[in-house]
Amino acid sequence: MKKAGLVFIPAPGMGHLVPTVEAAKVLSQQNDLFSITVLILRMPFDSTLARYAKFLPESPNYSGIKFVELQRKEEPGITDFMNLYKFIDSHKSHVREILTEISASGSGIRLAGVVVDMLCTSMIDLANEFGAPSYVFFASSAAMLGLFFHMQTLRDDFDEDVTEFGKKNEESEDQLLINVPTYINPVPPTVLPSVLFEKDGACEMLLNQVKRYRETKGILINTFSNLESHALQALRDEKFFKNIPPVFAIGPLVRLNQEISDDHSVIITHSYLIESRSLKIWLTYPRNRVAISLANPFKVSRTWKAHYVKSIVYAGLESIVTSLSLISSISGGRLSSVAVFVLGFPNLVADGISVRFSDFISTRTEIDMAENDVSLTKREVTNH
Repeated sequence: MKKAGLVFIPAPGMGHLVPTVEAAKVLSQQNDLFSITVLILRMPFDSTLARYAKFLPESPNYSGIKFVELQRKEEPGITDFMNLYKFIDSHKSHVREILTEISASGSGIRLAGVVVDMLCTSMIDLANEFGAPSYVFFASSAAMLGLFFHMQTLRDDFDEDVTEFGKKNEESEDQLLINVPTYINPVPPTVLPSVLFEKDGACEMLLNQVKRYRETKGILINTFSNLESHALQALRDEKFFKNIPPVFAIGPLVRLNQEISDDHSVIITHSYLIESRSLKIWLTYPRNRVAISLANPFKVSRTWKAHYVKSIVYAGLESIVTSLSLISSISGGRLSSVAVFVLGFPNLVADGISVRFSDFISTRTEIDMAENDVSLTKREVTNH
């Protein structure tokens, strides 16, 4: 009997590759009738992804998966959404060759499906060429998927320029609120991904991707019902979302093991590293201590601004949270993401935020964010 071949095509970036690999691993462990191939698209400047891609084929944890790294001789830098999509599309000929090899009569494999990343929907065309069903792996939340479908519906079915929501919110004396079925409460545009309100074509490109989700046989999301019961119920209700494929909650997919090197065990998140033992220690803390993680999955080579970070801190102080601490990672001298940990009470000063760093947080160095108008002053290192 021929094995059922599944090909996963994640978008370039750790936040997409890591959960895709974990999903592939779960499938390979549950059914030995699957032959799973993961294609790795690597941007030239992403050294973390390069190390991870090198590690995967050597790890016994992924012995049931074939990894193929797609490389190009000349790879331009990715500075915005349009370039990112062009970069992904430039690999289509290589992907076609791989699908041809898998589909060859002597391979012992029957191409049973192609699982494309939420940003790689152009690869659906290749699945159609080979008569294989396609699926989407959505590397964000069910609530976010509902937001994207909602915005795409407003654009295509109601001729609404969704990019105007951001402008209307700025011009209105009262805060504009958007009703999204997968969110329990109406939300202001300011808390949504700003790419949805950009007029440089980025929003158009993103919603075009979302529109193609409807052509697939299903959408896989790294979530579970106890975490996003409202969002998942809304996505399955035709009253809110018509003509969308079945949504499968396949989470939680979490990678806590050693991944990069023998001497430094890390968890790889979207754009920063946290020691795995640190997370385990933090999880033993009292329940009234909270961690908030901020990421920029829809902003390529952009940064968090001062007022965003300060708003998070002030909101924490107004809530039951009694202490906050910030850590961050720097990519090319720019702040690409911020993690907020509840560890020590900060002093908010006019020229910035005073920060306490815990002993078990991997980021120990002074962080200069003057470029982003954020000043973090390291007052002390707290040992736990």
